[in-house]
Amino acid sequence: MKTSSPKLPLTAEEKSKLRTSKIKLNQIVNMDLSELSRCLQSTERARYLQALAQFQAIPSIGPKLAQMVIELGYYSLEEIKARKVRNYSIGWKR
Repeated sequence: MKTSSPKLPLTAEEKSKLRTSKIKLNQIVNMDLSELSRCLQSTERARYLQALAQFQAIPSIGPKLAQMVIELGYYSLEEIKARKVRNYSIGWKR
């Protein structure tokens, strides 16, 4: 199954760095964050772009919804799942 490339708001400099490192957009989803950080020379920006790519890999989630999820403070599905589990456990204690 071919995965489509995520729509990422890359600067010209970031595009150049990715090209130099021979990294394709559809590879960002599964990349090690430290590797992407080294390539882009920014941990925060790498985390943001990887989160956008990961959320867009989910069917029916496009760039706008992915951005909204990040604005809520989530950078991975694991963070959302952990929040959901915490909320359920708090509910049981009441």
